[in-house]
Amino acid sequence: IFNRSFRHQGIRPFYAVICDDARTAIHWADEGLGVALVPESIAHTYGKSKIIPIKHEHWITHLNLVWRKDRQVTPLMNKIIEMF
Repeated sequence: IFNRSFRHQGIRPFYAVICDDARTAIHWADEGLGVALVPESIAHTYGKSKIIPIKHEHWITHLNLVWRKDRQVTPLMNKIIEMF
């Protein structure tokens, strides 16, 4: 998603390191080792440095809940479903 958006703007970013864990990326950014592109909720939960919200329609994601039809929905699953 990021690369496509950057390419569309004519930007070719340099990635020294790519991190799949948002908390680690935020920690590295807090230590001055670069920037972290993470969901806003995670940034506010774990970030200590400056947070700049980015509103870009192509970077909006959605959460989907999926479960097997042949399995009974347990009370715990019901609570999770109710939360979302």
